[in-house]
Amino acid sequence: MHWLASLRLAVWAILLFMLVVFFGTLYQVEHGLHAAQQDFYYAWLTPPISQWHTPSDPGVFSRLLAFLPLPLPGGMTLLWVLSINLLLSMVLKFRYGWRNIGSVLTHAGLLLLLAGGWVTHITAEEGYLTLQEGESSNVAASYTQWEIALWEGEQIEREVYAFPANDLKAGDQLYFEQVDLHLEVQTYHRNAEAFIDPDAARDTFNVAGITRLAAAPLGKNPEAYLPGVVLRARMGDGGAEGLILYAGDPSPVMLVVDDAPWFLELRRRRIPLPLQVQLHEFRAEFEPNTTIPRSFSSRINVTAPGIDREVVVEMNRPFRHAGFTFFQSSYGEADDGSDMSTFTVVLNQWMLAPYVATGVTVFGLIVHFMVQMLRPRRELRREGT
Repeated sequence: MHWLASLRLAVWAILLFMLVVFFGTLYQVEHGLHAAQQDFYYAWLTPPISQWHTPSDPGVFSRLLAFLPLPLPGGMTLLWVLSINLLLSMVLKFRYGWRNIGSVLTHAGLLLLLAGGWVTHITAEEGYLTLQEGESSNVAASYTQWEIALWEGEQIEREVYAFPANDLKAGDQLYFEQVDLHLEVQTYHRNAEAFIDPDAARDTFNVAGITRLAAAPLGKNPEAYLPGVVLRARMGDGGAEGLILYAGDPSPVMLVVDDAPWFLELRRRRIPLPLQVQLHEFRAEFEPNTTIPRSFSSRINVTAPGIDREVVVEMNRPFRHAGFTFFQSSYGEADDGSDMSTFTVVLNQWMLAPYVATGVTVFGLIVHFMVQMLRPRRELRREGT
């Protein structure tokens, strides 16, 4: 217990965490922000160091890493170690009194910082927003959450009705009262493979001609999952028919209700944004004579009630609004050759927790040093010298 509360353990954990942050930042340049979060900061162990860079990277740094096959403790491991270390040190080693009030406040602020990070991790919503130059949107898509969505018509602005799909199981009943549509879940796979057998008896309908779904292995990368669901669908008092929705199918199923087209799709859950984001221009700077990006940024226009302004979002310089944070994550090229920019969008209602925790910590340090400065004078006066 005293070893877990020791200063030596805290120093080693902080040093290792500095390495994780340093290498995680390098990893982000090549693999993107979300991959760095999952493989470094949210992980118990990082990937083996030799796998941090792809073989196509010709850098000396990459060749040196090939000789280091072992992983590092991940951010989750180190943060739990630091949390336990701080808590036990306050229980086992502190002598409480007015002389130590600054130290108590400092440690309490650090614990609040770690607790806020944990609450943020389990409550924050995270998704992505990909825009082509000139394109705008007011919704982001989740990395790992899925939904069965229904909407009318093909217009850009639409009203969507949806049920969460991540925890579906056989026998679940879904009802869309807008079109009197009953759905009964027959089979649901969190990660699925789709098969098309032209000779199979068609007892299910799918736009792409998929006749069967099978479970695919669940890896450590949930954002790469493609779920699938087999349903029995019934509209009103009509008969039921089989229906397959597969996340890898780019075309939604069309239903005709009162001569109006309605569309049903298994898709990544949409996160409504409190503002409209339009991408004006994307810029990338590369290392000399290489395709390795040095930095990239996006010039966007944000529109919301009372707001209409231009903002630049770049690496390590996010944009924040109403609890949402927009990080510059990655980029690509559209079919017509224009640039595309991808933002990681995080909804964090505990966004102020780090600032409060930092304020408590700084105040505790000030109190601690003030008390230490005043102690000798009080002792001298008490001795009459």
